[in-house]
Amino acid sequence: MKEVTAIIRPSKVEQTKKALEKIGFPFYTGRSVNGRGKMPAEIKLPNNGIMKTSFMSYRKFIIVIDDENLDIVVKTIIDVNSTNNIGDGKIFVSDVLRSYVISSGDIMD
Repeated sequence: MKEVTAIIRPSKVEQTKKALEKIGFPFYTGRSVNGRGKMPAEIKLPNNGIMKTSFMSYRKFIIVIDDENLDIVVKTIIDVNSTNNIGDGKIFVSDVLRSYVISSGDIMD
């Protein structure tokens, strides 16, 4: 199994949820996070100006999937969230060695 952690812009949350559901992955954990990358992000202002900032609000999606579904999930997240701008986010993939169902104690390998 793999754990996919995607850090995305808040404005892309609904599109990301819909896209994941469309490909059969309506389950995830999400939370609000703040952070920064190597480069300052750019924020478009209402007056069409641009402000650079080093600390941004993002949303963190965590989804655990079978190995064979990794490519489609990652591709979907990239397709929805890429604007080709600094600050679009990151995706991290980790191995999940074991998971448990809390209510029963069963191991879900």
